[in-house]
Amino acid sequence: MNENGTLEEVQQIAALDGGDWTAVRLVSDHTLIAQLVDSGVVPNGADGPIDLDRDAFVEGIVMGAAQALRSATPHLTTPAPANA
Repeated sequence: MNENGTLEEVQQIAALDGGDWTAVRLVSDHTLIAQLVDSGVVPNGADGPIDLDRDAFVEGIVMGAAQALRSATPHLTTPAPANA
């Protein structure tokens, strides 16, 4: 089981923080699905797409992703262009 999400996945979820949204859609290969299955939040065998309706738990996921991204952003580097 993969316990790490991709930067793109975190950015997509974090983008919802502070916005007007009703659900989070996780596509079939989203790494968060495996974590949600493992914790019993979604049924075993679920593979997406999955819509997580907005509630306190899902708001916590969004806020956590936003906080993780804010904390990590200063440490991220942008690769130099290939022709540099």
